[in-house]
Amino acid sequence: TTSRFVGSSVLAVMLLTSVGSSFAFEYGGLTYRVIDNDAKTVKVTYQGSDAYSNPYTKSSIVIPETVDFNGNTYTVVEIGDNAFQNAALSSITIPATVKTIGGSAFMNCQNLVSIDLSGIETFGTYIFNMCTSLTTVKLPETLQSIPDGMFSMCSSITNFSFDNITS
Repeated sequence: TTSRFVGSSVLAVMLLTSVGSSFAFEYGGLTYRVIDNDAKTVKVTYQGSDAYSNPYTKSSIVIPETVDFNGNTYTVVEIGDNAFQNAALSSITIPATVKTIGGSAFMNCQNLVSIDLSGIETFGTYIFNMCTSLTTVKLPETLQSIPDGMFSMCSSITNFSFDNITS
C-alpha cells in the first residue's frame, strides 16, 4: 500500500508541475499566461467568457515590458491569439519586448485607429480583421509578406509606414 501511495503522490506532483508552468494571472488590468516559467516569459491573453465579450473595456492600453507575480518578474514577449478580439480599445502601446502577435489578436476592434508594429517579428493571421477605424499602421522593415487576412475588411487604412518608407 505504501508504494501505491508514493507512486500516486509522484504522479500528482508531476501533473501539478506541468499544469503550474502554464498558469494565468492578472496584472494591471490585463491577463497574462506564462509561456516559459524558467525563462520568465508571458503573453497577454484573452479571458472573455465567450467569443463576443472581451473584458478589456479601456479605450487606451499600454502593455508593460515586464509584469510581477508571486515574487517573480516576467517579460512580456507575445500578444496571444484573440487577446483583444472585440475589445473597445482605440489605442494600444506595444513594448519592444513583444516579438509575436497571435492570430485574430485585434479582430473586430472597431475603435482602433493606429498601431505601431515596428518591433514585431512574427504575425498570426487575421490580426486586424474587421478593424474598420484603423487608418495608420507602422510595419517592421523586416516584414517579407503580409499574413493571410491581416487587414481583411479594414476599410479606413490610408497610411502604411515601413520604418522610414511611407506609402
